[in-house]
Amino acid sequence: MNVISFEQKACERIRQYLDAWLSGELPVKTSLEVHRHLDRCRSCAKALGTRRRVKDALKRAVEREPVPEALRDKILNGIRLAAGRNHWLPVLTAAIALLAGAGVRGAC
Repeated sequence: MNVISFEQKACERIRQYLDAWLSGELPVKTSLEVHRHLDRCRSCAKALGTRRRVKDALKRAVEREPVPEALRDKILNGIRLAAGRNHWLPVLTAAIALLAGAGVRGAC
């Protein structure tokens, strides 16, 4: 019979949150819980460091690739159309995130 300690279960749960924690997507209460756990758990802190390095490497790789002009035009046209219907905020937010994530500066 395998015995899993409470700490192992806590680590499993916390590790499910690491990517969202890195991106600042967690509610404050959960974020504080993750932060406290990372302060006392070297194994989870090491896992976080690995995820951070992978995320940073992916970001650098994506930033080197230009956004295809057709994609940029499609996004901008979608923003214009949505703005005319007063549904611009979600589309604009998504477009900014996409363009920022792809490393485009001054594309708009």
